[in-house]
Amino acid sequence: MKNLIRNAPLLTTVSLGIAISFSAAVPQVQAQSFLERLFKPSLSRKAKRAEQAKPKQAVKAKKIKPAKIRGHTYFTYKPQRLKAASLVTLASLSNSSISPAAESNGNDGLERSGFLEATKFLAKYAPLAEKSLAKAVVDYYMKNPEFIWVKNGQPTARANSVLGVLRNADAEGLRAEEYVVSASPPAATESSPDANMEQLIKFEISLTMRALRYAQDARFGRINPNKLSEYHYFPDRKINSAKMLSDLISADDAAGFLQSLSPQNDAYKALKAELAKVRTEKQDDDIIVIKKGTFMRPGAKNPELANVIRGIRKFGSEELVAKYETLFAAYDGSPNYNGQYVELVKDFQREKKLNDEGIIGRKTIGMISEQAPKNKVASVIYSMERLRWHPSDFGTRYVFINTAAFRATYYNNRKEELSMDVIVGKKSNQTNFFYDEIEKVVYNPYWGVPRTILVNVKLPKLRRDAAYFDKNGYEVTTRSGKRIKSASVDWNTVGANFGYNVRQKPGPNNALGSLKILFPNKFVVYMHDTPSRGLFNNIFRAFSYGCIRLKRPREMAAAVLGMSVEEVAARVKAGKNATQFLKKKIPVYVSYFTAWPDSSGKVKYYADTYGRDDYLQKAMDKTSLTRTAQS
Repeated sequence: MKNLIRNAPLLTTVSLGIAISFSAAVPQVQAQSFLERLFKPSLSRKAKRAEQAKPKQAVKAKKIKPAKIRGHTYFTYKPQRLKAASLVTLASLSNSSISPAAESNGNDGLERSGFLEATKFLAKYAPLAEKSLAKAVVDYYMKNPEFIWVKNGQPTARANSVLGVLRNADAEGLRAEEYVVSASPPAATESSPDANMEQLIKFEISLTMRALRYAQDARFGRINPNKLSEYHYFPDRKINSAKMLSDLISADDAAGFLQSLSPQNDAYKALKAELAKVRTEKQDDDIIVIKKGTFMRPGAKNPELANVIRGIRKFGSEELVAKYETLFAAYDGSPNYNGQYVELVKDFQREKKLNDEGIIGRKTIGMISEQAPKNKVASVIYSMERLRWHPSDFGTRYVFINTAAFRATYYNNRKEELSMDVIVGKKSNQTNFFYDEIEKVVYNPYWGVPRTILVNVKLPKLRRDAAYFDKNGYEVTTRSGKRIKSASVDWNTVGANFGYNVRQKPGPNNALGSLKILFPNKFVVYMHDTPSRGLFNNIFRAFSYGCIRLKRPREMAAAVLGMSVEEVAARVKAGKNATQFLKKKIPVYVSYFTAWPDSSGKVKYYADTYGRDDYLQKAMDKTSLTRTAQS
């Protein structure tokens, strides 16, 4: 050890020599690495001091790829599941004495004892039913162990009247097959009293369950709209099965009670009458029905061209038909879409104020394709179902917007007082389906640009020109409220988490025009004016990002405020951004009905622009399958 310490300087010198010799024999980078490892402590301290002495460089902001905020989606509808209703607790009543609670319902002791004796047959009887519905039925009979629908061994007249309502469910736009009573009442016989008793108790329970299901469907609808899509938003269906059953049983006229649960308004009555009418209509040989999804460009080959030609001849003006009379007469059913047929379509499109490009798509077809009777039946049923999602009484004053019809109507004293064309959301930005209350009118409004529009529409423009907002009358603020210039932001570093608030100042180019009518809601949907007046010339007016653009906004504002159009115009002309509250809020229904009665009560049909009828049909079919598969 002493020798080692004594020779340490020599070892260091030798090591250094070896290191130098090694560095000469290997590439420079490797040699430096070796020396750094050999003298790591001292070199690291020098490196740290040198690094600390360097001036700090700004970190370059990372460029973010363009982002998109998705719109609302449709769901895969899941109907309420059915469960085997356990009636074991009811079966146990056969061994008990008559409950004092049973004394209050008016049947004599013989009928009550008959019910108690019959419950023994319920131990293995487990009908399928909705969970809350089954619980309400079992709970009721546990407290009131006696027949509701049976007397002297036979169904009562009251029971037969309820059965009549269930069998006639199709007339209400429901499906009678979903309310079939699974057990038939026995014929009067003395040969098998036990068999009769078993049939009676099963008939009793089954009728109660089906009548209660009908009651809930008639009042609230078969389909839960909020489970269809994010576009639908209605108050939660607070179905109190126990209360509804109690009301049904205590009603003097049980059948009348069930019928009263359907909407009691003029629109529903008109739809019900229309349903009965179209179900009896026969297919008209001259009806024009074009296959769904048909699309043709000039030069295409499509067998549906024959129906298109027929449709134009039927719905074109007299002048147009006369102009192409020779072409119509010579047409031989050819599927080749070219030549004069393209010119015919273009002329028809110009006549109907459509784009005259000669492309046959949804809008052109919508002008010539008619509803076959079977399709009318479906459209009316959809509308009857959708009405059940609303209050039965719309109110005395309200605004009704049918986005499928591109129409907004103001009602006063339950009568139409004002109606106008509207522009609604395009298919990718659908106007939502809900109802609320109008609270206020804003004159010369600012437009607070929604985040979806900022990210999906404005951000690409800002990446091309950072001063876009500065040039077009927008104000930009940070989340803390500090005003900044849009040109000062590197928009390439901004993505879906848009960290700025943006609003457009009032003026002639403001997207909301001169006023907006607000009914605050989670979708930020409202009615407003628009500087893009030319879009009202179109038949199909689905152009907005979800809000409702009014053709005559000042008239609608005057109607809901209860003042004159001149007074509204004066407030707009004042040029100030101002808010005026309604003296009393009024309901507004932002709806979607592809069959709807006009002011005279005549039902008109509209194109399913958003495809919502298809989703509703699928939900109805799934519900029926669930209810009837094992019933």
